[in-house]
Amino acid sequence: MALHSLVPLFLSSVVLPLAPTDSLHVCDSPIFCYGELLASVQNASVFNDSKEFVDRPLTASPDEVLAAFEELPDHHNVTALREFVDQWTLEAGSDLETWDPPDWVPRPNFIERIKDEKLKEWALDINSIWRQLGRQVDPIHDILWTQPSLPLLQVSPAVPENADRHSLIFLPNPFIVPGGRFRETYYWDTYWMVEGLLLCGMNDTARGMIENLAYLVHKYGLVPNGGRQYYTRRSQPPLLTQMVELFYNRTENTTFLHNLLPALVTEYNFWVNNRSIPFFGPAYTAPTDTPRPEAYREDLAVAERVTSDNRPALYKNLASGAESGWDFSTRWLAHSGPDTGQLSSISTSTIVAVDLSAILCSNEAALARLFTAVGNRSGASYFINRTIERSSSFDGMFWNETLSLWRDLRLNLSLNGSFYGSSISALVWRCGQGGVERDEKFLSTLESLGVLEYPGGIPASVWSNSTQQWDYPNAWAPIQWMLVEAWHDSPSKQLRAVAEKVARTWLTTTYLAWERFNHTMFEKYNCTEAGEPGGGGQYNTQTGFGWTNGVALKFLSLYPDMVISPSSSSDGAKRNLGWVSVIVFMVVSVAVSIPCLVWCRWLYVTGRDRYWGRVRNEHLIAAQGGISHSRPHSPNPTYTNRYTVADINGSSDIYNETLLEFDV
Repeated sequence: MALHSLVPLFLSSVVLPLAPTDSLHVCDSPIFCYGELLASVQNASVFNDSKEFVDRPLTASPDEVLAAFEELPDHHNVTALREFVDQWTLEAGSDLETWDPPDWVPRPNFIERIKDEKLKEWALDINSIWRQLGRQVDPIHDILWTQPSLPLLQVSPAVPENADRHSLIFLPNPFIVPGGRFRETYYWDTYWMVEGLLLCGMNDTARGMIENLAYLVHKYGLVPNGGRQYYTRRSQPPLLTQMVELFYNRTENTTFLHNLLPALVTEYNFWVNNRSIPFFGPAYTAPTDTPRPEAYREDLAVAERVTSDNRPALYKNLASGAESGWDFSTRWLAHSGPDTGQLSSISTSTIVAVDLSAILCSNEAALARLFTAVGNRSGASYFINRTIERSSSFDGMFWNETLSLWRDLRLNLSLNGSFYGSSISALVWRCGQGGVERDEKFLSTLESLGVLEYPGGIPASVWSNSTQQWDYPNAWAPIQWMLVEAWHDSPSKQLRAVAEKVARTWLTTTYLAWERFNHTMFEKYNCTEAGEPGGGGQYNTQTGFGWTNGVALKFLSLYPDMVISPSSSSDGAKRNLGWVSVIVFMVVSVAVSIPCLVWCRWLYVTGRDRYWGRVRNEHLIAAQGGISHSRPHSPNPTYTNRYTVADINGSSDIYNETLLEFDV
């Protein structure tokens, strides 16, 4: 597509095909996206993770599989369903194979500049993880690509044979996956992975991943949430333009830029025309009203809390929350009333998102620069005007002067009443016009809230009673990156110092966790304790992990002279030693306490018998007319008690009680 023809595309819109039913399904597959087979398998909990079933390739065509399913006498028997799934599907992920990136190098140049030897060793290990996370389409699964005769992205998307047997979307280039259950490509994760790959000199791998996303734009009109059919009607924060500029700034590859600009314009049109609330602004609004296949049971469980009439809207808002990348957070939930903090109160699609607005504003500015780089003055002028228009209204819409905070805007014109990490997006994807003075006001708010003081990083929010993963106490790599990226080169010495502090905290907690958990990098971390992985949400904490790796490498490149203090680097060993010490102390305490208790008991019994023996003897002497008994004295004469003394005749069975009073 010629560059001069791009500007008319600004007025176009992207219309996605809908499933041939009244419901707005997440895609058209009657197995992977909707239908009785999907419902039966998911409701029967054939697998612990709902994502497992919809990631499994079919062994036959969908029609054959559905016909076989109809032959089952019982569609609800777990054993029969498991046998059916084993017969008609393959293992999840079997349509992918591991891929060793050919441009990987064992010692990237920037790592040699890292001063701390422990951090250098860690960085080398992170670099090696790229090889573990590499994937490509497995060629043994009858996947045959039609070879385009023109450069990629200038032809209709290639279609593999038997594509309907897979939920996997087949991509032209190998890629790096986030890790764990996330075995396919993911949209916004890719940004931080690309940044890390470029630092490691893996330009070809990074370029292939960016081109994969652009390929998806040409195929679907948007970049899907991830590389599965069931993700194709929702996206994620639109960072493709940022990736292209990142790659271009590093390589100055003009041919690459020429090839990618059409996809960037198409995606921009998609967000402007399909993801906004009229008269307000950009919002995450996925056009589906059925449960997410990869979280089918979980969505149905949430839907039990609302009436049947409200369930389509609930499913739409759950999908929209997933589109935001913040799945899930009290950011999207009710902040007052009986449903406060309940996932069933989610209303993502009715909220004008501050981060989405900031990203689109930054994309417009980037597109202006990229069009300038290829000499397209009309395209550059258009996006300059769009940037000015959006930035002039940004602070008025999202900035609260009283609280010195950027926040989401709800349809009732009220602002969210709490801090979220998304507030920081206004710093890095610079859109407002406040400059350093406004940044320092925002810093004062962060300091007053204490979010910069946690040993495990900046939390996603300050909602301490939430069970959602994008809330306190979880800290995420992208949130730390936003602040550091925004302030590490600020003209303000104070802001630069804060950026370095945040980077140090994040490097410390991720390094300690790596040291403590057998060289593992996690998806998220616990802000309250350095070196602890995060938790919560609808699935277990995942490892790998793409964006954590990319952000750690970025921080190490920005601060190569940073040194982890001896106290921090030995925390893991101290922690383990501490637990061992506690256990040893408990064992020794028990071993010593038992004989001590026996000995003390013996002393008590012996002393008691001797004491009362003496009392009896004295009274015996007194009764026989001898010397008067000595009255036993207590060291504390202020309290009086009464004791009985047995008859001196020596009978142990019959007591002629004589009451004696003496001080105790």
